[in-house]
Amino acid sequence: MKKFIFTVAFGAMVCASAASDASAASAASDASAASDASAASDASAVGIGGSGKVNFSGSIVDAPCSMDPNTADQTVELGATSNLHLSNGSTSTPKPFKILLEGCSGETLGSVTTTFKGLQADEDTTLLRLIGSASGAAIAINDYKGRQIKMGEASPAYNLATGNNELDFSANLKGFGSEEKPVVPGEFTAIANFTLDYN
Repeated sequence: MKKFIFTVAFGAMVCASAASDASAASAASDASAASDASAASDASAVGIGGSGKVNFSGSIVDAPCSMDPNTADQTVELGATSNLHLSNGSTSTPKPFKILLEGCSGETLGSVTTTFKGLQADEDTTLLRLIGSASGAAIAINDYKGRQIKMGEASPAYNLATGNNELDFSANLKGFGSEEKPVVPGEFTAIANFTLDYN
């Protein structure tokens, strides 16, 4: 199973440039003295304009495809959903997201499955638990056909083609539909890590 993590950090510094004030030449100074003073002033203004550092990190993996770093770490906004809409075990409108595989190559390209892992809801361990003040619901992750992918279990296999491939998914809220666990309004977040398994 291949897990991709990409991080790029940049650092820089801005410094004030040095400048020297030239004293006004007296009317009695000759042309050569004025020229020497001007040259010295120009030389003093030459220096380092700034410095910094750029750090790079990544990984080289034994896999037939590379991953677009923009889809290796992403945020899916599920929006604002009415608690009444979820109160009977209903679901919110699915929001799409994708994982982009680039430059897939090989003599025998096979298939890939995706496994999502995270904190599971106590009421339904196939769902991703909400973190925050909202409760009474959880997050379902679905494949490109809208079929739920259970947390911790591999998705249906996706057959790879040469070049770029898009793995399409969606996510939605699902209420538990229980009087003991009513849907409570509030803010929430959730995190799911994923791994790719090439076959």
